[in-house]
Amino acid sequence: MSSQIARSGSAPRAAPRAIAWGAASLRAGVHSVALPLTGPVLIGLRARTATDGRLEMLLSNPGGGRGIYVTSWPAVRLQAMPSLHDIRLIEILQSNPAAPLSPGRILAAARGVAIEGYAGRPAAQAARKAEAAGGKQLLRLRSHLLLELARALDMPASHSDRNDPWSVGIEEQATWLRSAPGAVAAQLGAAQLGAQPMGAGDGWTGETLSAAVAALAQEAVGLGFGPARDRFRLPRILALMARTAASGPGPMAASLLARHGLATEALDRARARFDDPLGLLAEWQRDPPGAAETLGRPGWLLDGWDRLCLVQADPAFAPGTRKALAQLLTHDSDGRVVLEHTSLERGSIECSQLLAMQPGTALTLDRLECHERLRLAELLLDCPDSDTPGAGGSAP
Repeated sequence: MSSQIARSGSAPRAAPRAIAWGAASLRAGVHSVALPLTGPVLIGLRARTATDGRLEMLLSNPGGGRGIYVTSWPAVRLQAMPSLHDIRLIEILQSNPAAPLSPGRILAAARGVAIEGYAGRPAAQAARKAEAAGGKQLLRLRSHLLLELARALDMPASHSDRNDPWSVGIEEQATWLRSAPGAVAAQLGAAQLGAQPMGAGDGWTGETLSAAVAALAQEAVGLGFGPARDRFRLPRILALMARTAASGPGPMAASLLARHGLATEALDRARARFDDPLGLLAEWQRDPPGAAETLGRPGWLLDGWDRLCLVQADPAFAPGTRKALAQLLTHDSDGRVVLEHTSLERGSIECSQLLAMQPGTALTLDRLECHERLRLAELLLDCPDSDTPGAGGSAP
């Protein structure tokens, strides 16, 4: 990257150090998010928001050595030939710099780019299918949360199966969502006036309760609820990680299992919040960011790990690609190594391929096709009716 590489902060320069495969820091990934790019050498790129509001890019040493690079998107465009898909995705993210980066925001933006056709026709079809499935999941989860609130308040008929979100049709869901918020809000107010504190506070109206339920459902939509809970995105990523780790022993398997354990605990805690719907609603009313953090924690912990597993399963990806992805996922974001004014080395497979690539060459087109296949597999994780892709490789 030569002089295009920028150093983060004003702290003294640290010597490059090895990153342990099994270093599953609780804070790893909190300050940066994975970008599902398709450019020839960009599948491990992560992004974060700099203090001045601009996007900064984090990538492993392209020479194959130790250390995490921090650079700008213009530098990436100059050096690494992003695809049209990648350019469009960054364009969308940069169009709203005030919005915080999160796995959910990246997921939605990247799905929209795929729907526009920038990752190929199969990916566009999968993205549209994922969008429709996500809409139904969100509707059912909103209905589920309202029904659990009604049951906690012991409202009439709330314990019948008439409004069960996992068995009745979408039309019935919409009818329930129109009428339930006002009735539940009124019952919350009656409980407060009757000196029976229910934990959710007062001041609710049908509109404000509906908005709160929608926001909570949006934060939790990937966690998995109902009879098909294991077909949601995050449980499927956990299953993918477990199968990948079981395919062979080694440091990568150890790292996958360590993160799998952390994410499983976080997922269980997030799901358990719905067992106390009044407490969850009260927490949201008191501290929306705090409630969102609990529900969003599993997504942060699993951010980018699906891509590592899918790359591991595909023999078309070189070992250096897997190593670079793993380094970005397991480094401690509070103690990262940032290298400055370091030229590209020619010692690694990935770097030599980068230097040989030119737009339109057979090597570039082959790699782009491989990465579009990877993008398709990622999108299929959001399609509950599809088989979970990947996990067929062996750990190095």
